[in-house]
Amino acid sequence: MARLASLPGGDSGAGSDGHIPDEVTIPGVSGNMSVNLPFLMLSVITLSATESILIACASTIIQTLPKDGSKLKAVRVLFNVSMMAFASGAAGLLFHQQMLSGLSWVSAPLLMAATTATFFWTDAARVRHRRF
Repeated sequence: MARLASLPGGDSGAGSDGHIPDEVTIPGVSGNMSVNLPFLMLSVITLSATESILIACASTIIQTLPKDGSKLKAVRVLFNVSMMAFASGAAGLLFHQQMLSGLSWVSAPLLMAATTATFFWTDAARVRHRRF
């Protein structure tokens, strides 16, 4: 993989081996954000709901695979894939709703904000931090 150009301050955003991490640590937040979320939102906006669901499920399966050689937990993979499919599908259906585009007060930025909020709410609304 090619090395990234340095950002101001000398940080490239990549690890010491030049690879981009798959999660981003946010200062002051006890969780983390997946790097693929902006790309999932882009797929929701540009592709059909079915296509964005397939992309979301594939990326979630890849991201859920254990990296340290530990045993794969099928329940965790199934849960993560189903939550991401639901979130991506709900956001895609909202964004592509023809009835909303006919309303005069619905602008593109408002619709994208509502789609993003729907995606995040449906992905995390019913999740309590429990370990499987």
